[in-house]
Amino acid sequence: MPQAFVDTNILLYSVDARYPRERALAQALIRELSPSGELVISSRVLSRVCAVIRRGKLPDASVAMDLTSYIGTLCATAKVVDVTARVVADAVRIGVNHGMSHYDALILAAAVSAGCGGIYTDDLQSAPAIGGIRYTDPVTQASDDWERPA
Repeated sequence: MPQAFVDTNILLYSVDARYPRERALAQALIRELSPSGELVISSRVLSRVCAVIRRGKLPDASVAMDLTSYIGTLCATAKVVDVTARVVADAVRIGVNHGMSHYDALILAAAVSAGCGGIYTDDLQSAPAIGGIRYTDPVTQASDDWERPA
């Protein structure tokens, strides 16, 4: 199976007790991708998750108190793509060519650099696929047989 990039919002859903359905779906996705080595995130996604949790945007204080452990687990189970100068330059090109925000383009550029077949996010682009990478929202498209990006 090809690797799949998981966006910030899906990782945040996985620890946010306010949304039990989304939390369960995000946790199931991460559990499925992690053991097989298919889970990919970027250093930018990792930093954003830390920033949101540290700012107290999630009401579950136990998550913030155990942030080091959570990040350690993510880094141990996911391939973490470094956001290098090359990835940033690719993101600028992608953003211009596809009319995307810089941060959305950075997600796509990191996924491309890792050889991912898809991106899981609830912040879908207008196109279902860009540059051969398919966007899937595991939250709104959830069912017993939800389709993984190929």
